[in-house]
Amino acid sequence: MKQFVKHVLTGGLVLTLVMTPGAVFAHDGDDSDATTTNSEESSTSSEGIAQKRQEAVRKLQARLDQAKEKRTEKLDEAKSNLRERLSNAKKKICERHQSRINQIMNKMDDRRTKANERITQIYEAVTSFYSEKGLTVENYLDLIAAIDAAKNAAQSATKEQQDVPQLNCEGDGPEADVAEFKQKRLDSIDAMKAYRDSVKDLAKAVRTAAKATGTEGDA
Repeated sequence: MKQFVKHVLTGGLVLTLVMTPGAVFAHDGDDSDATTTNSEESSTSSEGIAQKRQEAVRKLQARLDQAKEKRTEKLDEAKSNLRERLSNAKKKICERHQSRINQIMNKMDDRRTKANERITQIYEAVTSFYSEKGLTVENYLDLIAAIDAAKNAAQSATKEQQDVPQLNCEGDGPEADVAEFKQKRLDSIDAMKAYRDSVKDLAKAVRTAAKATGTEGDA
């Protein structure tokens, strides 16, 4: 783990998230004796964290909604046109590709889950290093609040992507279901990038603090 943390801090948090869609979609993630003073400080700190988290959530949601709004308008229009059963000719074409498309959808779901787990692992490694070395980063609570907001958004977006039904050529609107999955995939990519970037910001700040105290090489 220490070698991993060192790699995280000295490497500048180089994350490669493979989020390229499949070709098939081209056409269609107590120390009680520290007593009263510590309790008051802890309470104030908790309130501060809560406020920072709320603000971080608001800012992040506004950022994600901006990109999502344009896609939603296009999707709603597309779904109204696509929400119909396939003709016999289209149905036969759909059935030939149904298994392959569902495999790709499943792989994208797994990819987003693994990306989330990897970023979380790095986040935990960085915060552990920060605590163990007794480092100080002036805006640490802001960075943590931003990460918490982005993590929740990424998890929510990933779940929404995974909740889209698999392609069913017998369904009432298979083309609309694929269109919806494509949008949810893009939403989850945006959210996962925000999560990745927020962890990267923390890692850079901790790395700078470690350099300043000469503890970077101790990782």
